[in-house]
Amino acid sequence: MTWDVDYTTRIRADLVGLDQSVNDALTDLVIEWLDQGPPLRGERTLTGVTFYEEVVAERFVLAYLADQERNRFMLLWLRAKPGA
Repeated sequence: MTWDVDYTTRIRADLVGLDQSVNDALTDLVIEWLDQGPPLRGERTLTGVTFYEEVVAERFVLAYLADQERNRFMLLWLRAKPGA
């Protein structure tokens, strides 16, 4: 089953100016998730909303929501990994 993906305005801004290796790693990750859905690792809850985090290109942390009932995930933001 194919999953749908949405991008928030915040992540669209975060993606501007990244080097090609990070863009490629993120694209590969999203393509993989379209087929099988995102992993539900790094669970965090903020103001009652549960989201997940995944390390991208060993330097960034990607936050996302996952709706398993609708086979849909939303990319929220991309931040530099602490200590990277």
